[in-house]
Amino acid sequence: RLLLVSLLAMPAYAQQGILYFEKTVEQLGRVAATDGQITYEFPFMVAGKGAVVISNIEADCACAVAEFPKDTLQPGTKGKIKVVYS
Repeated sequence: RLLLVSLLAMPAYAQQGILYFEKTVEQLGRVAATDGQITYEFPFMVAGKGAVVISNIEADCACAVAEFPKDTLQPGTKGKIKVVYS
């Protein structure tokens, strides 16, 4: 099975803030079910003049869970979205 990690519809806009990602897609190569959990992190920075709130991230597969900051992110804030595949 080939695993491709991607964040769609980025950058996300909120209140004139822009969530800027260094990468929105990562090719992880062939992954077997016996490989266990695989984790990938998508670093981001809040650009623009307004704050950003990430309210929800939906995975297209039940095998993926995204962990993300729940706080209001001010301009200049750096963070990451962590995706765990199991």
